[in-house]
Amino acid sequence: MGKFFKSPIGFTGTFMGGKYILFIAVVFSITCTACSGQKEKTDSGGEKGGAIRKEAVVTDQGEHIEMDKKTDTSQIPEDYLTPAGEQGTVERLTYRTYESMNYESREKQLTKTAYVYLPYGYSGDRKYNVFYLMHGGWSDETTYLGTPENPDVLVNVIDHAI
Repeated sequence: MGKFFKSPIGFTGTFMGGKYILFIAVVFSITCTACSGQKEKTDSGGEKGGAIRKEAVVTDQGEHIEMDKKTDTSQIPEDYLTPAGEQGTVERLTYRTYESMNYESREKQLTKTAYVYLPYGYSGDRKYNVFYLMHGGWSDETTYLGTPENPDVLVNVIDHAI
């Protein structure tokens, strides 16, 4: 039939033997039964669209506001994909760093590029919240924001969100 094995929990049998298959079937059915009865309910009693919960938010002015917060995601509104009335800018930033295997070594100097989104009306005299968005290994510095000459649609979304 199959290859003989001994499991880490002490169960001995043949791979794909009857006892092993029965064990897997029981675990699977228990898992499915436990998960099948769990549906999120909204405050209005519906099941579609995710649950709604109250969330306390503190504004920039220090106000405490209670907001309804959906626990699922929604599609970005279609008009967010178009340029906003007040548009931020994407700025190119070049900086020098080192390619090395540790922080102390300065073997090979590199010049790298990053792109920074600055909101409409940006002023160096004002403090802003900062959000760092880094690409993965199969991307580059232009993946999310684009370039100043060719900004990505995400810049429009950010403008509208602000």
